[in-house]
Amino acid sequence: MGEMIKMTAPTGYYEVVKDWISATKLSKKKHIKKLHFDNPVILTEPIGLEEPNFWTVRFSEAAAPFRQRNGIVDIIPGGRIFGAKPDILTPDHKLIWKHSREKYKLPEEHSIFQLNSLPLINQNYDTVALLSIMDSGVYYHWMLDVLPRLHMLKLCGITPSRYVINGKKLAPFQYETLEALGVSREKVIESHDGLHLQAKKLVIPHFTRGIRPRWVCDYLRQELMINKNMKPIRGFEKLFISRTRASKRKLLNEAEVYEYLRQFGFQRIVLEDLSVSSQIQLFASAKVIAAPHGAGLTNALFSNPGATVIEFFAPSLVHNCYPILSSLVGHKHYYIIGEGERPPEYVDPHDRSADITVNMKDLKKILKRSGIV
Repeated sequence: MGEMIKMTAPTGYYEVVKDWISATKLSKKKHIKKLHFDNPVILTEPIGLEEPNFWTVRFSEAAAPFRQRNGIVDIIPGGRIFGAKPDILTPDHKLIWKHSREKYKLPEEHSIFQLNSLPLINQNYDTVALLSIMDSGVYYHWMLDVLPRLHMLKLCGITPSRYVINGKKLAPFQYETLEALGVSREKVIESHDGLHLQAKKLVIPHFTRGIRPRWVCDYLRQELMINKNMKPIRGFEKLFISRTRASKRKLLNEAEVYEYLRQFGFQRIVLEDLSVSSQIQLFASAKVIAAPHGAGLTNALFSNPGATVIEFFAPSLVHNCYPILSSLVGHKHYYIIGEGERPPEYVDPHDRSADITVNMKDLKKILKRSGIV
């Protein structure tokens, strides 16, 4: 396993990698790779039943086009990864605060500074890429926030020997998609409390601020669908996505909703029963998708541009992530806000657990408005 070294807690911190580069007089150009993909974009608003639209999806009120995320790859020779979260340490034994999940604290209050010592270091790795984020166990975030980092590494000509993912947020879809993108299970390290590794070259791909961009959708479509030569399946042009297996955001009157939709040719799909590749193939076949707000709608990016998406919301969680996704890939997005008390304008309870009840009159109206009936 190589030489093992035990260390005390870090001696301080750098706010960002650029500060470490300045302190060590290294080349910024060699150690921070900036990748520009997309320019700001004007988003198309979804269509609901109220006038004006619910405030979270009033894209037309934006003062300027929406800035899309671009990419950055930080490179730290001799950098280290520590812990389950995990944290990044420099060769001079300091924390990179920006890449920590404790950014809500003051840097000096970080939990790593409360430790007496750190676990042993394994120094045997060559190039290690950090792919860990807090919500990587959520399908939407894994697909749109984690996997595109592989593309960023490829564009920089970097081929890691190991990849570190969030070991506390594991799901089968992670390994399936990694392997589909050429990363074998043997190259993956799951972060854990005792983790403390050092790399000859530590690479940290991450994003600039902005909405999740079109290039991410294009990359996933190309790598996971087009390159796999997936063909549409007849009979699945209209999908109804069930959340009966979900622990939250259930559609409480799902049976009634589906009984109405099935007369128009909708097929009920339980995504938890399917592999990612099967999900992609179904959505590649779909021209119409109806679903409660949930991670399954991420797969709408694999539908051909021009598809119709109908999303059901609870009044306490009207999220704009899938209307944005639909706008980027060229879908027509419709929505219904379910029954229940609505919060005041510009107040967002963001209740991620809220169940949904669709008013059947509203369902019939949105189907007519969308041209399905």
